[in-house]
Amino acid sequence: MLFRSGTMPTSYSVSDWFEKKRGRATGVMMVGVGLGGLIFVPLTRLLIDLFQWQRTFMIYAVATSVILIPVVAMVIRRRPAELGILPDGEVPGGEQECASREVSASTTGAPGDWTFRSAVRTRTFWVISGVYILVTFGQVGLLINQVAYFQDIGISAERAALALGACAFLGIAGKLFFGAIADRYPVRYAMALSFGLQALGTLLLLQTQALGSPFWFVIVWGFAMGGVIALEPLIVAECFGMKSFGVILGMVYVCTTIGASAGPPFAGFVFDLNRSYGPAFVVFAITYAFSAALSFLAIPPRLSQEANQDFGGRNYELDRKSVV
Repeated sequence: MLFRSGTMPTSYSVSDWFEKKRGRATGVMMVGVGLGGLIFVPLTRLLIDLFQWQRTFMIYAVATSVILIPVVAMVIRRRPAELGILPDGEVPGGEQECASREVSASTTGAPGDWTFRSAVRTRTFWVISGVYILVTFGQVGLLINQVAYFQDIGISAERAALALGACAFLGIAGKLFFGAIADRYPVRYAMALSFGLQALGTLLLLQTQALGSPFWFVIVWGFAMGGVIALEPLIVAECFGMKSFGVILGMVYVCTTIGASAGPPFAGFVFDLNRSYGPAFVVFAITYAFSAALSFLAIPPRLSQEANQDFGGRNYELDRKSVV
């Protein structure tokens, strides 16, 4: 939950500042999450060895207060209008510019700005939430248990740890790739591709002994893993706009946490029963495939005229036409 609370304000800021290039901007922003893990995990280990964990906490607290917070306060502005510009850095250009933005919105299927109360009454909201419950159920379950699985099938601890690190590294490239895909096509297509590749990667994981290497799994699954976190705020912005983006995304994150919390103990429970992770990983592959198929139903809903006039009202209609 702490991780999600950290990505919430950054996702909100990026979504406000970018429209046409929102996917790529979000991918670049999410790269920071991966780089942070690659840099600060070994750094934290070093600091603990030098100063013990109590002083390490104090070092990070002071650094955050003295460096991070002042930099954010000086640099970050909530909306581009505060600097007299439009999203994507465009300068206001009168009626012609406004018309071009309206045409762009109509061709990308941009919805009205939904309130939380109205959004949770749509099928789309629960489709997105269900998709992320399923996909994080498998993702976190695999992340937590893959090293133990590799060791059980005879792969050394060092090689298993290397595979885990490679997954994190390839996930950085995946964030950039799927963010760029989301700029060119509806986000649900990028979600289906990401989750489908993770299903394939899970099947490759089950065939690690036959393939002779864990890195076939790492290449496919690790790369596709980057799309999960990068696409979540993008699908919310595409389907429900920015009026209540924070609270809608926050509720989706709550649902996501349910799946992420259930995956690791499920895999452990299955292992205790069967002395093998194989059956659990088969279930994860199935949930990945189902989430990929379900992603196609994450179609932006349309506010009715009455709902547009009274945000938070009960009336809405779902546009069943897919906008490509």
